[in-house]
Amino acid sequence: MNIYLFLHAIFVFTVRHFFIQFIYFNTVAPFVLVYGPLLYIAIELIRRNTIKKKTIYAHLALPSLIWFACLVLIFFYGEGNGFYLYYNIVLALLTPISLIGYAGYGISAILASNSNLKRYKLMVMPAILLLIFMSLISIIVPIYGDKLLSNAAATDLISMMIYSLMFATSILIFKYKTSIVFNEDNLQDLTVGTEEFVPTVAKYERSSLTLQQLQAYKHSLHEFTLKNQPYLDSTLSLNSLAKLLRMPSHHLTQVLSTCLSKSFYTYINGLRIQHAIQLMTDGTDMSMSELAISSGFSSKVSFYRQFNAIKGCTPAAYKKSILK
Repeated sequence: MNIYLFLHAIFVFTVRHFFIQFIYFNTVAPFVLVYGPLLYIAIELIRRNTIKKKTIYAHLALPSLIWFACLVLIFFYGEGNGFYLYYNIVLALLTPISLIGYAGYGISAILASNSNLKRYKLMVMPAILLLIFMSLISIIVPIYGDKLLSNAAATDLISMMIYSLMFATSILIFKYKTSIVFNEDNLQDLTVGTEEFVPTVAKYERSSLTLQQLQAYKHSLHEFTLKNQPYLDSTLSLNSLAKLLRMPSHHLTQVLSTCLSKSFYTYINGLRIQHAIQLMTDGTDMSMSELAISSGFSSKVSFYRQFNAIKGCTPAAYKKSILK
């Protein structure tokens, strides 16, 4: 999405400064039709940590077709002919429909009671606002286009608002991604490096919970992770898992240390490795990077590190042994 935002900005800058005589390039380029599908893909990845390729192709099919028509228009027809007029009508109809539809999906996803997307609403909301604002512009411009174009200050104000939202969205996406990578890697490094020095509370007597409470919490943890696979969320933390289980975080820590003799990240990474191995056993054709993301790791590097720490070999070597 950030790459697409960057390309859009470069395109607009180039047309406005070097192709002023062909300014219609900017108005016919259907950049806006791709933002909705990108938002949908981002939300699905945040909610489920994976998305099928055919789903991506389905949502990008129509924008790709319109982009092809745009290139045909620019290279073979030009402004003012019949094809240009028909193309603009189609684009004017599709733009608000696409933007409003995907923005509505984003809002409903955030408001869903069982959605973990609420934790990331500060990143998603600017993107949704961007779509809503673009949809309003796509409706207003065809109606009041002549008046707006004759007022340079109004045009510049609208452009500034749109590109400010684009810039804010880009910054939040970058901040979100880097925070996941650095936080997870630092925590995992700490876990791996100090695992043998972390005292585990192996004895029941040292727990503030009764034996029945520990067993009930352990059963709840097992059932929930088996059914919902929260470990596939690369941003999962001890506190967020405790909230999902509706138990105090310090009780979850006691269950892990007392009943399983594991730290939180050892437990979660073990489940992620098991999931990756299951995908390998099922004969998946995913690359190692795709396998890492699908298993809940934020990067291929952390996946390789944790896999080697638990299994004593690289994922590639393990997969090769399975194939043999």
